[in-house]
Amino acid sequence: MSHFSDLPQFLFAPPPGCPPWVAFRPAREADLRLLHQSCFSERPLAQFRDSFYRSIEAQRRGQRLHLLALEGGLPTGAGQVIAYTSSVEIADLAVAPAHRGKGLGTALITILSQIAHYAGYGGVEICVMRENERALALYRRLGFVEDRELSITGTASVLVLYKEVL
Repeated sequence: MSHFSDLPQFLFAPPPGCPPWVAFRPAREADLRLLHQSCFSERPLAQFRDSFYRSIEAQRRGQRLHLLALEGGLPTGAGQVIAYTSSVEIADLAVAPAHRGKGLGTALITILSQIAHYAGYGGVEICVMRENERALALYRRLGFVEDRELSITGTASVLVLYKEVL
């Protein structure tokens, strides 16, 4: 099923309160190295490359949208909205360290939520490690509420938060 194909351009407009220098667009294969350097440099390049290309392929099929925030054409943030059978998840949010605290995370979540709504979903889920207090505070501020807790082998517990999208 193709949920995130042929999206109108207005969905990528910077939301109110977004820094004036930021633009948004879907990720492309050519973004790999710059996105890795700016937002995911703690991950080995080979590992990032594999997951990034899987994401781009799923985006081609309309199963997800990999969104980039850009300053002067260079990635400063990223996130995805992923369609499952009956739900949609916002995942892989990252903001370049130099751009944190400037509203990019809020803008990414806002746009990804709008895209989910446009695709026909009534709500979105987002997961966060319980120890990630900064992300958890942001998600709560944006109206997400705790839905359930997951225990993943080898990691601490993960909270799944939910928000209706209107």
